[in-house]
Amino acid sequence: MSETKSYRKLSHQGFTTGKWRLVTRLLGLGLLDVEPIPRTNADQVVQLSAGLENETPVHAALLLYKARALRALGLDEVAVSTLTQAYRRKKDRPEALLRQIRYERALAYAVVGRNSDSRRELSAIYAEEPGFDDVAERLGCGEGPARMNDPDQHIRLAAFQHCAQLRKAHAGAVPWTAIQLGFR
Repeated sequence: MSETKSYRKLSHQGFTTGKWRLVTRLLGLGLLDVEPIPRTNADQVVQLSAGLENETPVHAALLLYKARALRALGLDEVAVSTLTQAYRRKKDRPEALLRQIRYERALAYAVVGRNSDSRRELSAIYAEEPGFDDVAERLGCGEGPARMNDPDQHIRLAAFQHCAQLRKAHAGAVPWTAIQLGFR
């Protein structure tokens, strides 16, 4: 699609000439497909996206890139605010974009020490799409370093098997005295 046709399509979505120039400049820098944004270019991205509002899905995506640039500059608190602004409007936003915004916000929350907020975001993403990026690993649900190590796995498996045997032996209503034996 030519630049003129693309602009016409976006202008019907309330996308102004200035915002169109922002997109073309970011595309020209090759920064919309680079992960993570190089620190040397992050300042340019922040400057180009100054004053950006969350008016359309394209604006939300640009706010996502602005937040990534802020994170590359070590400004994680501001990145959290930017991502919150990008996530505020959900109507007519692609689910994949909203999920990516939540994921980036979870990472930023973790960096600034808001671990419970980070875990809440990651849990919501996992509930929507368990295979998304490294969410399962970060939550300790997948195969990875956050998962319990092998000795713990065998102990827990043995405990669950013992509980299953107790349930069968006591017809589902296991008395506390039977459970207490396992704690000695």
